[in-house]
Amino acid sequence: AELDSYCKDTVAPSSGACSTVAWARFDGSLLRCFESLSSTSGAACFNNDRSAYFCSKGDTSNTYCSRDDDLQAVIDSFVSSTTLQAELDSYCKDTVAPSSGACSTVAWARFDGSLLRCFESLSSTSGAACFNNDRSAYFCSKGDTSNTYCSRDDDLQAVIDSFVSSTTLQAELDSYC
Repeated sequence: AELDSYCKDTVAPSSGACSTVAWARFDGSLLRCFESLSSTSGAACFNNDRSAYFCSKGDTSNTYCSRDDDLQAVIDSFVSSTTLQAELDSYCKDTVAPSSGACSTVAWARFDGSLLRCFESLSSTSGAACFNNDRSAYFCSKGDTSNTYCSRDDDLQAVIDSFVSSTTLQAELDSYC
């Protein structure tokens, strides 16, 4: 809904060539705004946790416009306010940094392949260093090991456990009872 709204309410009114677009879809390589949808389905839409799901693909025989960077920014904005990864980053920035002299500049939580750590900055390389709400890893900018970083594996695991247990259907059912 957020991505379709961006195409319909932001791209269409401000772009002559793309004035008829209304649907955001991933075409296998880029996020684009499409005028119409195809009768075929594919992994072209996104859940709140960035995972793709099957829906009607964009129809490439009609008008479409590439808006990959803009639509990625919409995804990042939406996801950053509702995700486990946002909770982990917040823990580093708001809990670790103020309470630790050596780690006072950290702001980003990343998995480095063996431990969860808080990093001062992010690398220009990507890897499976961030987490979806279901604990599965997704590709994002890795932590920059050439600057300050601090191991906080146990603390960040506790943040994960708390977040996951409070955001599941089972947690909702348990709280009802």
